[in-house]
Formats: sequence, structure tokens, C-alpha cells
Amino acid sequence: MDTITQIPSQSAYCHSQIAITFIITIALLIFLKKYFNGSMNPLTRDLTGQVIIITGANSGIGLETAKGLAKTGASIVLACLDEKLAR
Repeated sequence: MDTITQIPSQSAYCHSQIAITFIITIALLIFLKKYFNGSMNPLTRDLTGQVIIITGANSGIGLETAKGLAKTGASIVLACLDEKLAR
């Protein structure tokens, strides 16, 4: 008696991998969108009345941090070496 065994084609395996990759990518994009829109981002909480001192805030990471924290309502003090650059 001859038995015929079906071997799954590689294209079916490839299609399932593509589908899984697609689903994971969509889930990651949804997570990132929620995180950066503020539903999970801790920088979006209200910091009204808080005073924050940032060193090196005239450029680079310090400047971007100052901009982000200013949006939360905090009072920002820029600690910079050069007063002209701080303005």
C-alpha cells in the first residue's frame, strides 16, 4: 500500500512568517504611537509649580529636555556657562 505524504511547501511557511512579522510590526507601531502621544509617557504629567534646573540647556540634549519639560508646566532654570547662548 502506497502512502502519499504531503510535505508543506516552503511558500506556505514563508507566508506565515511574513504574516507574523507584519502583526508584530503593527503591534509595535501601535505601542509606540500610544507611548509618544502621552498615554504612557511619564513626561506628559502636570508639573505645574515644580522648579527644574537643567545644566547645559543652551544646546543638545539639555535644550531638548528643557523644551519638553517646559510643555509640562514646570518652571525651568537654565544653568549655562554663556549667558548669550542661553537666551
